[in-house]
Order: sequence, then structure tokens, then C-alpha cells
Amino acid sequence: MTRATVLIPTHDHGHLLRHATETVLVQSVSDIEVFVVLDGADDTTRAVAQELALGDDRVRIFEFPKGERHGEAHRHLVLGEATGRIVCYHSDDDLWFSDHIEYMEGLLEHADFANTLAVTIRPNGEIENPVGDLGLPYYRQRLLDHISINFVGLLNAGHTLEMYRTRGHVWEPAPPGVPTDLSMWRRFFSDPSVRLKSGGRPTGLHFASTHRQGMPLEARLEELAGWHRRLLDPQWQAGFRLEFFEFLSRKRAERAAELEPERDRLERALEASARDWKASQDALAAMALENTKLGAALAASAEHWRQAQETIAGVHRKLEDGR
Repeated sequence: MTRATVLIPTHDHGHLLRHATETVLVQSVSDIEVFVVLDGADDTTRAVAQELALGDDRVRIFEFPKGERHGEAHRHLVLGEATGRIVCYHSDDDLWFSDHIEYMEGLLEHADFANTLAVTIRPNGEIENPVGDLGLPYYRQRLLDHISINFVGLLNAGHTLEMYRTRGHVWEPAPPGVPTDLSMWRRFFSDPSVRLKSGGRPTGLHFASTHRQGMPLEARLEELAGWHRRLLDPQWQAGFRLEFFEFLSRKRAERAAELEPERDRLERALEASARDWKASQDALAAMALENTKLGAALAASAEHWRQAQETIAGVHRKLEDGR
């Protein structure tokens, strides 16, 4: 087996595919196979794929007519020929850091499905990071319950080939309104036997198409090429990660500052509730004491009444005897 199979679905992103694939071919793990899945691809995209395959014999092209939704069924057919111990997915308009596969291998040593951190790049250069950890049941259930929440994109997801072939959860067209990747992940997440793990290292840059609607393909190509050039420099990669962790620290502090007033309000409410509860307990204790005293008084009164009844009965007996 090879160490990893990388699957890259594509349709009409043309030369964006070149930059995405080249970040796969320079991975620190070289023992890989790269499957480019053409889902009804246009002429430019097909030509780019062919050029990549001619330049590196690790690249294989699988061409299909346009399939339903994003051609998910094609992905299942292609994985039938995979030989990698693990399967990684890559988007045709995103970029990987050079150690993505190596890091994913480590995550999947003791897991069936894993994700790394993917940093979303806005057109203005700002960065975002969706938060989540598949190791926590809360996030696993959250992705099962909400179709609008997904921190595991195609770019940063991977699983073992054994898990894919033995669990029976396969790629197929997603239901209407459900994102393609999330639809697939949900099949894995709903299976309690599938072991999940999230990594804490950013290994990919995500250039969301939803943020670039109306942006000409030429402009997207220029943007992606600029970021690709930066990724070629190992020192830039290290510096970006350091900057990213500083960004996370700032975001955490900002979020804490946003939540602090609400936390203070809740703490004050809890303290007031505790005081009310203590007062209620004291009142109940006092009532219980009064009830004890009242019970003793009633018992004494009952005893007096019993003694009076006995005295009256004795008087009656004497009167009867006197007759």
C-alpha cells in the first residue's frame, strides 16, 4: 500500500486546480497517489489535469460526465482503486501546507476519521477559523444536528481506507440543501464505532467560493497564486502558524471579554438564588421546629384529655356504686 491516497474532485476551476495539486505534490510524504476526479470538467480544467499527470506519474485522472450534485458517486468509484493506507481530500481551489499528510497520518494512527485545522482566507486577507473538536461528543452531535455548521471541510478531512471499505458508509449524492462534504461526514459520525479525532495545527488554507461570488476567475487565480508563492517558503509557513496561534489567543480573549458580563450576571443571579434557597431552608427549619412544638403541645393536650376522660369515668362508676 502507498501511505496516502489524495482525492481531488474538480469541475470548472481551470488553473486553480494547478496550484491546489502542486501543494499536494510537494508534501513531506512523497509515497502518495493523487486521484483527480473530473466531474464533467471543461476543456481548460481537463487540460490542466492532463498536464499535471504528464509531469508526475503519481497523478491519475478519472474522467466522468457531470454527475448528480457534485459527482459524489464518482468519488466512490475512484476509491475502489485506492491503495493508500489513509485517504485525504483536497479542494481544487485551496492550498495545503507541506506537512498536511504527515500530520494527518499521525492523527489517524489511533482514529478512523480525523480533521486538521483549516484557516479560511477572506478576499481582503483576513483570516477565520471555525471552532470544533470531534473528540468531544458535543461537537460530534452538533454536526449531526445542524446542516449550517461545519468545521470539517473537504480540505482538512481524512480517514483510513480500511474504515471506508468496511463500514459501508460511501460517497453518494447529498440530499437537497445539505453540503456535500457534511452529508458524507454525517454517515461516519452517526456510527458510534467510528473513532474521531481533531488536530490543533493549521495545515490548509481555504478560499471559500461563497466569499468570492461574482469574483472573476482571473482574480481568483491571481489571489491563489500569491498565497501559493508564500507557502513555498518553509519560514513563511512557520511564521504564519505562529501568527495564527497569536490570532487564536486574541480571539479567545475577545470572546472571553464578550462573555464576561454575562458570566458576571449569571454568577450574581446564582448567588441571589443561593441566598433565597438558604432563606427558604431556614424558614422550613423554623416551621419544622414550630411543628415539633405544636406536636408536643397537642400530645400533651391529648394526654390531659385522656386523663380527664378517665376521671369522669371513675366518677360515673362511683355514682353507680352509690346507688
